[in-house]
Amino acid sequence: MAGRPRYFQIGFHRCGTTSLWRFFERNGIPTVHFDKGNLARRMRDNIEAGGP
Repeated sequence: MAGRPRYFQIGFHRCGTTSLWRFFERNGIPTVHFDKGNLARRMRDNIEAGGP
């Protein structure tokens, strides 16, 4: 994904995060939406391991 911008959206319930997720999905942009905390755990693990 080098060269492509990355977007990171955190939002409260009922604040448009699902609409943004649908927009990105429909336009071929890979997304993660409400992954039951798995994304946050992967990010933490990568940071602790010195990864991206």
